[in-house]
Amino acid sequence: MPKKKLVIEKPAQYTVCRDSREQQGWTFSGNVYCAGTLIKGLKTGDYSLLGLEETFSIERKRNTAEFAQNIIQKRFENEMKRMETIPHSYLILEFTLNDLMKWPLNSGLPPYIQSKTKISKKFLLSRFMDFQTQYNTKIILAGIYGKDIASSLFKRMWDLYGK
Repeated sequence: MPKKKLVIEKPAQYTVCRDSREQQGWTFSGNVYCAGTLIKGLKTGDYSLLGLEETFSIERKRNTAEFAQNIIQKRFENEMKRMETIPHSYLILEFTLNDLMKWPLNSGLPPYIQSKTKISKKFLLSRFMDFQTQYNTKIILAGIYGKDIASSLFKRMWDLYGK
């Protein structure tokens, strides 16, 4: 008599993992696809899915001020290098190309600091283009739709790799 194959079905819903160091992070509530958000330490990125941490990662930048601060830090460059080891890595920028080109306006910096910033629009654009060309991480200028784009990516990754 032939043996029956053991079939293990993946859970119907995915769980979003948010890095415990993520400030003002997104929270994903339960729905037909998502079981909710689990806050835990992630080695790379700000968001992933439970069980897919080595396959899928999202790094998020809330505004041009955060991006400008990060691009001059070695720590961010190291994060981008770590993301290279993850097959599906994304950098979601919650601002537009227009915001980048109008730096420091709409940056999230108070006006009195905007006038004192030493980072130029040209430098910001140059570093943005460096990241586009030097790394395989997909960079998305999401504007106000960052969380929606992340939700869409979660569903696609779960459909591809969910356990």
